[in-house]
Amino acid sequence: MGRLGGRSKGCQTCRQRRVKCDEVQPECGQCLRSGRRCPGATAGNVFINVSPKTEAAASQSASPAPNRLQIPANARVKASSAPASSQSRRSSRSKLSSRGSSDSDDDSATRSRAWKGSLPARAAHITDVAALQVSMDDIQDMELPSWYQPSKKEIFQQHFTAHFIGNFFNPASFLTKMNLWAYQLPAIIASAASPAVHCAIRAATMAFYGTKVSDLSLQTEASRWYVRGLGLQRTELERTQSNKQLDPTALLAPLMFSMFETIMVTERLGWAQHLRAASRFLELLGPHGCKDGIANSLFRSIRAGLIFMTTGWRQPPPFASDEWCTIPYSIRPKTPTDALDTILLQLPACYALRMRWRQLTNAQDPEASAVRAQVEARALMLLTRLDWFWEHYGYWLQNSDYLHDGFPPEPAETPVSPRKPATFAVPTDFRDTFGAQLVAKYNTGNLLLYGVLRSIRALGDGYEDEIFLHGQSVLQAVQYHEISGPTHTGCVSMIFPMRSLVMEATLDTQRVQAQKALRHWGRKRGVAKLCNIEADVATSDYLRMPFGHAEEPWVPGT
Repeated sequence: MGRLGGRSKGCQTCRQRRVKCDEVQPECGQCLRSGRRCPGATAGNVFINVSPKTEAAASQSASPAPNRLQIPANARVKASSAPASSQSRRSSRSKLSSRGSSDSDDDSATRSRAWKGSLPARAAHITDVAALQVSMDDIQDMELPSWYQPSKKEIFQQHFTAHFIGNFFNPASFLTKMNLWAYQLPAIIASAASPAVHCAIRAATMAFYGTKVSDLSLQTEASRWYVRGLGLQRTELERTQSNKQLDPTALLAPLMFSMFETIMVTERLGWAQHLRAASRFLELLGPHGCKDGIANSLFRSIRAGLIFMTTGWRQPPPFASDEWCTIPYSIRPKTPTDALDTILLQLPACYALRMRWRQLTNAQDPEASAVRAQVEARALMLLTRLDWFWEHYGYWLQNSDYLHDGFPPEPAETPVSPRKPATFAVPTDFRDTFGAQLVAKYNTGNLLLYGVLRSIRALGDGYEDEIFLHGQSVLQAVQYHEISGPTHTGCVSMIFPMRSLVMEATLDTQRVQAQKALRHWGRKRGVAKLCNIEADVATSDYLRMPFGHAEEPWVPGT
């Protein structure tokens, strides 16, 4: 008796549909793609009875298999000639279970033959190896207990992690030295890293997978790991402050917590609060501690993530200083993304000056005109730096090694060039999705700066053509991402550009188009909650407040 080696182990649903099952646990790909419930592929061996009649038929084969499994004749019992009903099977099993453990060996053999004799006749056949499998239909009454389910965290954790790495990030970003730390997540899980990091990784990866497959139990379990990890992180922070030592991998805890909030959104600005905590971890390491290794990779990712918060800052973040913009890149030079982020991190200075100008204007203070001139000068300077970046980025794409060459350093002083009439050409072709993301981020910087210049004008108008052209470029990049598909774009790469366009668009049609694109982006990529919130509040002043509180600016180091 044995299981037939060539028999399909596919799930029952695929066998009934007569399609090939990939036998992936816990649910196969065929069922996931078609939206059907998957009972799971067959695991292990199923032994059944073989009758002497079918054995004799098999022995007449012209070319018997040399390694045929020999089954003792006394172990085979003739099967019934008609299928037994489920009622008779249950009756037989109930009679067998009523007997005590003191039965003799003969009684045990009799019970064994009685159970085997209740199998359907269609299962009583034999092949060359005399190893057969009973279909799941024949043993459907033998169910496992449903009130207890083993934890999925250990069995499927590597699967959750692989799914997270392959779908949450833009695959092209790894080629440009971004998010390289993500490749080390499996090793970190298997290592003796801090418990808070383990919980954070499990929470984020499990929540992302549970959201993508609409599994509420996984989302609930991920939330438990999230709460547990927050408690462990507080304990580790107290220990770190007493020892004054920080392991670079500890940066993963607030970063992964931020990604969990991006997916689950338990608080309106929870992702920003965790990202703020991660930036403070970087401050403890210092710029010299972020020059190489996983600390450098995490620094680049966290610094890029802070760009999403530029409209909420009221003071330049510490990573906008000259020290943080040079020392961490002494070993691994800047990429185009790093060079662009260096410029965009100066945006909060414009917003801080504009807020002061508004306060002075409301108070009818004569100093308001001088502050207004400072706002305009700073915005024009940043626009000039963006022009420099765009010019050198095009040259770099055509004449540099896309994977290995660093981006040319920006000059110490860039003369401010006067603004010309809108002549920006909307790109219609991109190198890849990461290139489209970079172009969208560049246009977002222009959108925000032209929005600042527009807001300090007496009538609050002007720069409509510039804002429209850069907004169309953002929408063109979004369309390229959608054509490429969710698996090639990442989850959060285009949220910031679309949200900024909703904020600054001067035409209602363009704003509505950006809102629809933002909602559609979230539905396809497992971040629907965040995208719906951003699409709704991007037009309000709430988003312009630092973490929702106008009187709570973040002073670096506090």
